[in-house]
Amino acid sequence: MSRVPDNRKETGLRQPAEVKADAVAKERLEHLASEVALKTIHELEVYKIELEAHNRELRYTQQEVESARDKYFGFYDQAPIGYLTLSEKDLILEANLKAAELLGVPRNELLRQPLIRFILPDDQARYRQHKKRLWDTGAPQQCDLRLLKEDGTEFWVHLKGVAASEPDGTRVCRLILSDITERKRMEETLRESEQRFRTLTELAPIGIYRSTPDGHCTYVNDCWCEISGLSLTEALGLGWAKALHPEDRDVVFARWQEMVDSASHWGMEYRFQTPAGKVTWVYGQAAPQRDAQGKIIGYVGVNYNITERKQAEAERERLETQTRQLQKAESLGRMAGAIAHHYNNQLQAVMLNLDMAMEALPPQAEPAESLAGAMQAARKAAEVSRLMVTYLGLDQVKHELLDLSETCQNYLPLLRASLPHSVRIDTTCLIPGPVIRANANQLHQVLTNLVTNAWEAMGETRSAIHLAINTVPATAIPAAHRFPIGWQPDAPAYACLEVADTGSGIADKDIEKLFDPFFTTKFIGRGLGLPVVLGIAKTHHGAVTVTSELGQGSRFRLFLPLSTEAIVRPPAPTVPARKSLLTGTILLVEDEQTSRTVVALALKRMGFKVLAAADGVEAVELFKQHQAETDCVLCDLTMPRMNGWETLAALRQIVPIIPVILASGYDEAHVMKDEHAEKPQAFLGKPYELDALRTTLERVLGQA
Repeated sequence: MSRVPDNRKETGLRQPAEVKADAVAKERLEHLASEVALKTIHELEVYKIELEAHNRELRYTQQEVESARDKYFGFYDQAPIGYLTLSEKDLILEANLKAAELLGVPRNELLRQPLIRFILPDDQARYRQHKKRLWDTGAPQQCDLRLLKEDGTEFWVHLKGVAASEPDGTRVCRLILSDITERKRMEETLRESEQRFRTLTELAPIGIYRSTPDGHCTYVNDCWCEISGLSLTEALGLGWAKALHPEDRDVVFARWQEMVDSASHWGMEYRFQTPAGKVTWVYGQAAPQRDAQGKIIGYVGVNYNITERKQAEAERERLETQTRQLQKAESLGRMAGAIAHHYNNQLQAVMLNLDMAMEALPPQAEPAESLAGAMQAARKAAEVSRLMVTYLGLDQVKHELLDLSETCQNYLPLLRASLPHSVRIDTTCLIPGPVIRANANQLHQVLTNLVTNAWEAMGETRSAIHLAINTVPATAIPAAHRFPIGWQPDAPAYACLEVADTGSGIADKDIEKLFDPFFTTKFIGRGLGLPVVLGIAKTHHGAVTVTSELGQGSRFRLFLPLSTEAIVRPPAPTVPARKSLLTGTILLVEDEQTSRTVVALALKRMGFKVLAAADGVEAVELFKQHQAETDCVLCDLTMPRMNGWETLAALRQIVPIIPVILASGYDEAHVMKDEHAEKPQAFLGKPYELDALRTTLERVLGQA
């Protein structure tokens, strides 16, 4: 192809190459435009598809919203609690059916009504405060209020509200109203029950408490505080444990734990001790409290003050002990009397026979020494019987005014001589001493027995025995370990003779037995020393007390009533010349044949004529036959058919002035204690010796 010359510039015509280039460019431009158009169409199609999908989603979401809205308002209206929306001016903007039902007004009539018109006047101020806090803080608020239905019915609601904003920015208040009338009624019932409980418990004469399951006290009444000695503050929590007596704490805690472990009732006696030391006996009971499911939520307990009952029991026990002691003493008295009667009757025969045998023998005769030993043994046997009577307090001897210190000091040299040289007696005695009315020989016996008891108590470890004599007020005489049982001081002050040792001491269980005849902690064959001391105290209207501690020694104190009389020293008596009056006829009345025989023999040896009768009936008949010649009657007391008193009365009916001597194995105090119309001229206690018989007959016949 030949090249066509480009003469466009010269000729003004476009060359083919230019035309072609333009065509290519146009083609490219058209192609580009087509691509852009296609892309745009595609994008529009995609957008259209997406838009259609979005519209479909939007359409579906709107349906869900409508469905959710329907559901919400369905729940809103069917809710069992009331819902309200209030404006800032307290107007009801929305209300569900429950709220309308609670207020008793149809929902359409309820709207635009102020809520405060339904609130009880007394609660409106509290409602305003509730609303103010709600608007001011923006935080949820709640309170309980009383409302009135349209028909005037009063009811309680629990009001809970929160501030909110509507889409247009309007502030509103959303309220929830819960009917709590039943709950309030139950609370009121509970309060009334609690008030009644508190009223009853505060008025109750018993201690009442509540505790948690682990024993922490949550409530006590006034009576409980009074019994325990703790204040309310001190008692709460575990403070109540302070009130327990130290000796009872472990057992109370153990029993409480048993109750907790077994979930059962509990009861026991124990003691409280106040901070001041006062001890109170209580009977405590407790029972578990359970909730509706049966779970233990605590315990309720009571404490009964049983101090008076315990004191009464102790007093009853003391009286029973006293009664047993008195019954024992009475029984021993009967036994001692019976022993004295029978035993002394036999000794009577022994001693009179020995007396007559010794009188009949020459002074240097070989059997005389043996008979004298037998007489000494008989006298000691008679002394045992006399000591038994002394223990019973029936040994009536002559009492005279004595200076207690002087009487004891005068006897001390003789007492010291009878003790081992290693025994020392230290004295602290009032000079002049307390004046009492007593028998000196019996005081010597008391001192001998108490000092001997102290000496033996110290054993091989010899130490000083301390003797003290002073006066004490009646209020200072201890009641513990005081004998005889039941003795009470009836004088303002007493003389006190005290003997103390540093020996082994006496166990508490043995102190009550110390004064029983023949009780001893030493060795067989002893045991009348302290009983005789008690008997002498009885005859002097006094008492004995014992204080002892094992390993520390013992202290015995004899208390005797003081006398207000002054001691008058009598002049030395003159001994009149003895004149024998042993003549005449004696009517001897004795049921014991042995005794009757030996006494008759003794009377005959004295120079009397003897008429012997075996009992009172026989004696009366014999006396009627020989009344003119009978000078005196010696009559036994205890006889069959007719006793000594009856015989005495019968004889006095025959001859009113006949002298009568009563004889008995019983003690004179026992014999003479009752009132009798006729009295004897003298009394002879069996066993008696020849000298006593002779002296009595001389005295009686000298008065006749």
